[in-house]
Amino acid sequence: MDRQCWVIALSLLTACSSQTIAPALAHCNDAGCNPNTIVAGGNGGSGNGADSGNGLGITLNVYVVEFDQNVAGGAAWSPTAVRQLDGTFTANVPSTQGTILTATGPSPITLANALVSDQSWVTVTPATGSVYLSGMHNIPAVNAASVSVPLLQTRDLDFVQTLLSTQPLSVDPAKAQVVVKVIDINGSGVSGVRALDIGAQAMAYAAGNTWIDAATSTLPVTDVSGRVMAINLSASNQPGSFVTVTITGGLSPQGSPLTVTGLIPIQAGFVSYGTVLYQ
Repeated sequence: MDRQCWVIALSLLTACSSQTIAPALAHCNDAGCNPNTIVAGGNGGSGNGADSGNGLGITLNVYVVEFDQNVAGGAAWSPTAVRQLDGTFTANVPSTQGTILTATGPSPITLANALVSDQSWVTVTPATGSVYLSGMHNIPAVNAASVSVPLLQTRDLDFVQTLLSTQPLSVDPAKAQVVVKVIDINGSGVSGVRALDIGAQAMAYAAGNTWIDAATSTLPVTDVSGRVMAINLSASNQPGSFVTVTITGGLSPQGSPLTVTGLIPIQAGFVSYGTVLYQ
């Protein structure tokens, strides 16, 4: 039985905010853990709409984080396996007045009258010269007053150049990058499923400590981490566009073939991160 799983990514936020530390996040003290982003805080999307917005205006606290690279297996690149970044960032989010709210400051960044709906997003941009990429994520309906936006480092995408043997491949800053983590009801990665082609230049699947090119694999499927990446997807340089990600190949608890879809916000120059609940 098919179910729809809506995931809403984040786009740019800009405004000044006071700094407080989110209790659920560890403060980043490691070398190189400074501001600079991909794809989303909170849980990405779910068939029952648990992470869809409610159409209300809220005061939104945006935490800028990165994935804890020491966490592997089913918890790798999970919204809960993150640590807060230091530095100055710019965040953007749609407002209830139809405009885009912008704020600049340290994490967390606070924005008032942010719109939370089925098509809300938030983006975070690091300071110039950062090793982090700009990131985009959804605003979850559950605990919507707070959202964590994970940023990827440029080194996290170094594997891209090794993917295609027939032509050189590099990350195109004029296109969108999309990272999807397929999760179960407990938030762990789902193995053995695949994402249908969404029109990107390449699709890659995490395979342990490396990534494999979907085009050169007989039947590419997720490993235990549930991670899939779409590389160089055409997108507008303005926020508000979405891409539908279809996950298939597994079975429902009743043993029937299961396909779910997630709607992820995209923007040229940003790495969008979203989770898709596979159930």
